[in-house]
Amino acid sequence: MAWRARHTRTRSGPRRPRTAGTVPAMSRQHNRPRSRPPSRPGRPRRPRDEAPDLLDRVRFALDADHPLPLVTLAAAIVESTAHHDANPFTPEPKRATRREMIQSLTGVDLPETTALLTAIAPLLEGEPGGEEVRRELAHRSHRLPDWLTGLTPARVTRVMSTTHPFHDGENVMAEVLTDGGSVFTVLVYVDHNLGTLVKDALAIPTDLDDVRASLLAHADDPELVMVPLDPAAGRARVEQAIESALRTFPPFESENWPMSRPLVEWVCRLLPPGGVGYSFEEWDEAARADLEQRFRASPHADGLDADHLELIDSLLWFGCDYGICEPLNWSPPRAEIFLLDWVPRKLLLGERQLRKMPGLLRSFVRFGHAEIGLRDDLTAETLAAIDRFEPAYRAALTGDRPHNILDVLAAAGIGTGEEPAYDPTEHLERKVGGRDALDTLDDRALPDEEVRWEHVPEDIHPRFAEVLELCDAFCERWLDAEHRTAVRRLAARVAAADPGVFGGTGRTDTAAAALCWIVGKANRAFDHGWGKHGSLLVKDLMEWFGITASPSTRAARMLRAIDVDDRWFSIYAALGDPALLVSSERRAIIEHRGQREERGW
Repeated sequence: MAWRARHTRTRSGPRRPRTAGTVPAMSRQHNRPRSRPPSRPGRPRRPRDEAPDLLDRVRFALDADHPLPLVTLAAAIVESTAHHDANPFTPEPKRATRREMIQSLTGVDLPETTALLTAIAPLLEGEPGGEEVRRELAHRSHRLPDWLTGLTPARVTRVMSTTHPFHDGENVMAEVLTDGGSVFTVLVYVDHNLGTLVKDALAIPTDLDDVRASLLAHADDPELVMVPLDPAAGRARVEQAIESALRTFPPFESENWPMSRPLVEWVCRLLPPGGVGYSFEEWDEAARADLEQRFRASPHADGLDADHLELIDSLLWFGCDYGICEPLNWSPPRAEIFLLDWVPRKLLLGERQLRKMPGLLRSFVRFGHAEIGLRDDLTAETLAAIDRFEPAYRAALTGDRPHNILDVLAAAGIGTGEEPAYDPTEHLERKVGGRDALDTLDDRALPDEEVRWEHVPEDIHPRFAEVLELCDAFCERWLDAEHRTAVRRLAARVAAADPGVFGGTGRTDTAAAALCWIVGKANRAFDHGWGKHGSLLVKDLMEWFGITASPSTRAARMLRAIDVDDRWFSIYAALGDPALLVSSERRAIIEHRGQREERGW
């Protein structure tokens, strides 16, 4: 069980978090030798290579003189009959149902089955099958240990949690006292980086004082502390995390989870309802823009070029919308997930541009940690992690990394079965504006055409003409006549929909840069470093127009004017209109369309 999540593996499956210390020793009441108890007289020894059957396991649990081993076994049996985590895409071998499990135990009248049913009863309280178990136990007369018959009623005596400034996750811990006087503690680790879900859970036959002592003795971080937690809040948090885990596929599994889930849910039912679970701050557009401006104005942004700054939108997308939604708080696991999983999978940009991301992340980590006041050694820990991950990140960019959403889906194996789980042509349709447009798409060159001035309000004609002159000059220098036509078409549409974009006191050079940036990005000119007279980068565009701020800021209003989501555009660059795509981009889309048709999609 982890006191704090450290460096979570993301690409090759989950890795159990590193513990800050071992499970604490038993309290004086339960500090017994861990050696296996001797066999009772008359019990034959089973060969070492033969696994014990269920009745043997119950007998061994009864030898422990504490209810937890038997309750843990009962929880595993109950969980094995649950089907809520079955793979929805792959048929699995038929498993026993809960009803079949209960019938197999109630149909055998032995002390062992009575003991097991007694341990199962609280786990099924209020659940299907619970009433049937209680009725059966009312007719059983086997003599059971007092610590087992006194398993219920039980109550939670204390609830605590661990906290750390990185907020990677939280251990919620509940101390339970049974009617027979037995004590045990349930620890549930909730991982925020992976979706605020239960990643592991553990029950140990000791109290919270032992847990606290072990934590203080073994913790390697002075800011990792245990604090009391409101019982109702503890229940709400754990139940919320269990629900998130149930919605996650494939599910996270450990030695103890999800086999301990019925035990954890029982303990939750012992806690009062009505608490408030986890909640995370929502960052609206204004708050994100303010955060970006603070970073750009800070000394931490010194030395970053235009291509670094071009990636800020993507970095804030992850920071504001994923995990703990705290874009200023970067831990080593969060940096690992971002660089080795999220960026290669989500950002469909060129390698040249994405190689800038680690440098931007380092600067932003320094800025963010300074703003929220994290210790310097925590900042150094995250920066060192970025250094470790960067070689693997670069390898991901230069290897078989997919460069568009269709290749992402193919690499993930989506749509390769008899019935595709997802239609990958949807993203092609978004690029061109629908299925009909995709089916009839051609790769003829855009004509060299003039602006249709009748769609441009007369009161903005002078400033609009200045913007067009700048755009034409840029296309003449860096691109070609097709891009110039696309820019002119886009400018006219924006002017018709929102004339204020070109009116007022707004600078004409930033408006022209934004128009050229939108068309260039939609046609992947920057992704490929393509240009009529050499490689084209965003910094080349900014230097040409003499601007220092990213053109994406001014472009956001233009995109919204033509009903394009500006945040999605920064990732997928879909304008939804083939009239704004040059022939080379439409040709690439046609090739992808043909590949999908060959595969029967």
